[in-house]
Amino acid sequence: MKRAELRRFAGNPKDRTIGALVVEGINDAVFIMEPGTEDPRGACVPEGFYLAKWINSPRFGWCWTLIGADVSDQPDGIRSRNLIRIHPGNDDDESEGCLLPGLAISWDGRDMEPQVNSSRFALSRLVEWIGDEDFLLTITSGPLDAA
Repeated sequence: MKRAELRRFAGNPKDRTIGALVVEGINDAVFIMEPGTEDPRGACVPEGFYLAKWINSPRFGWCWTLIGADVSDQPDGIRSRNLIRIHPGNDDDESEGCLLPGLAISWDGRDMEPQVNSSRFALSRLVEWIGDEDFLLTITSGPLDAA
């Protein structure tokens, strides 16, 4: 099974973060934005280890959903977060706390908050690297050169 790391390097875990997702054995990365939510526990998936399961979502089509100690693929009311997907989207309006891939980062004119660009292309790139299969995801924080 393939492995990948999402290393958050900018932002505030209670609002939104920007990170780089690097797939083991690939000398490239895509950016990931985690937008803010109304959830009082904060916007971010806790750091740790997750199974990213390839699913066909009724809302987003083929994408990955995270499963781990703090995240469920079902709204079970027990875990702190549920239904966290890796799916296309460029800004807060296109997500409720999911992980949005992008090929570049920009700052929109309204509030100068970071967003990602070319999200569908970034998801396609991830599918090229990983395949349409499950993978293991580690989420960490820190400088990109500290890998």
